[in-house]
Amino acid sequence: QIERAEITITSGYQNGQDILSYDNTPTPLISVSWQPANALLQLTGTDTKANYQAALRNVKYQNTKTSPDSPNTQDRTVSWWVNDGEGYGAPGTSTVTVNAKYELTILSAGNGTVTASAGKPSTIGGGTDASPQPIIYMADDSVILTATPTAGFEFASWSGDISGTTYPLTVIMDADKSVTANFSSKVDCIR
Repeated sequence: QIERAEITITSGYQNGQDILSYDNTPTPLISVSWQPANALLQLTGTDTKANYQAALRNVKYQNTKTSPDSPNTQDRTVSWWVNDGEGYGAPGTSTVTVNAKYELTILSAGNGTVTASAGKPSTIGGGTDASPQPIIYMADDSVILTATPTAGFEFASWSGDISGTTYPLTVIMDADKSVTANFSSKVDCIR
């Protein structure tokens, strides 16, 4: 029987950003307590070794920091201690690699919409939005922007952090970026 386990971020911890969590649904005899001031996740309650092993496999790390200040990308060291009622054994350790996150702000100038897809589809459009909601992507995500004009208009160009007329546009997220799709009126030639 196991009585408790303690999991802590022993190096690289960013209070207010880093969280360890565990959903005790599969092992209801094990209670969970996260103590952010100590970077400590405690699992308590007497249960079988097999159930504690299952519980420890389901501990999750999450970094909640979002842009404009991407998370600290220093690796985190996580240490694991288990108590069988007679004391704690030697700790195990794991390393968590934290990836940068970047914001993509998409604007539509004129009459048209822009669709972004890279696992997080979003459609922006209908004119210039004074306060668009940026979309957060992981570093090096590849985002495809597709501009769709309304009737009587055509796609003209991209501006902002990326300019040109490439259509559709692939954006590699290696920094925070703002991109505007510009639309213009179609000119029909009359002969």
